Amino acid sequence: MKKIYCLLMLFVFFAAGCKTDNSEDAEYITDKFDPAFALELQKRGYIIRSDQIMASDVAYITELDIAGTQNVNNTGSLTSIRGIEYFTSLKILNCSYNKLMSLDVSKNESLEVLKCNENLLKDLNISNNSVLTELDCGYNLLETLDISLNTKLTNLTCSGNMLTSLDISNNNDLRELHCQHNMLHTIDVSNIKSLTSLYCLDNKLTQLDVSHNTNLTHLMCSDNLLSSIDIQNNRTLKNFTCKNNPGDGTTFHVTAWFDNNTIPSGFTSTGWEYDNRPISISYKK
Repeated sequence: MKKIYCLLMLFVFFAAGCKTDNSEDAEYITDKFDPAFALELQKRGYIIRSDQIMASDVAYITELDIAGTQNVNNTGSLTSIRGIEYFTSLKILNCSYNKLMSLDVSKNESLEVLKCNENLLKDLNISNNSVLTELDCGYNLLETLDISLNTKLTNLTCSGNMLTSLDISNNNDLRELHCQHNMLHTIDVSNIKSLTSLYCLDNKLTQLDVSHNTNLTHLMCSDNLLSSIDIQNNRTLKNFTCKNNPGDGTTFHVTAWFDNNTIPSGFTSTGWEYDNRPISISYKK
């Protein structure tokens, strides 16, 4: 009898433990979500009911697309995606073309791709996203962007913001960098040997050193404050623009591995003049 009682008690404790675990999975977290975000999740088929959300409903989702459609005003109406922290397995998030003013994905530690371009973002927290490889936060209202802990980034687009500085000293795996249409005074790409595309046009750059970026195929540095540029080490370069830079006031000087008469086959350029000022190409073997 005593043995049966002990077995019965073990069963009760075991059942209680199971009930606790299951109750945690079955706990409603609806109030943790922005209502409009929850409704959008329901509309797009990610959850069944926006008024009854459990942690288990979203915990195993790896890709989430809640982007609006790009047009003059953008069609997305989301102002918040509060509750995104419960998508603990999320690897790809696209929330572009909405009206988000802040975004914190620091709890989404598995995130690899984040597209949040064309919102109204003033704050972006990606401080804990150490496996992030692709970030597009272009055309927002960002004045600062901290990517110092995102050391696996290979593609970064932060165009069309209000950045006056951009520290990429820890991002040595970058292959594509789009930072045009900002207010950058400097950009240091000297440590990024893997860089193939650099779009830094329409900033306030007074100098640009790409001598160490020998894998560059695309370099767009028009509409800055450059007096000259040296591309003699960039022999893989295929597309290059440097128009609308002041040069020395009369001439914009380019140091290359070719001259006007020996431009390599397949090499294209746009705008070799600035207000009818010629580009002077200095040939270096």
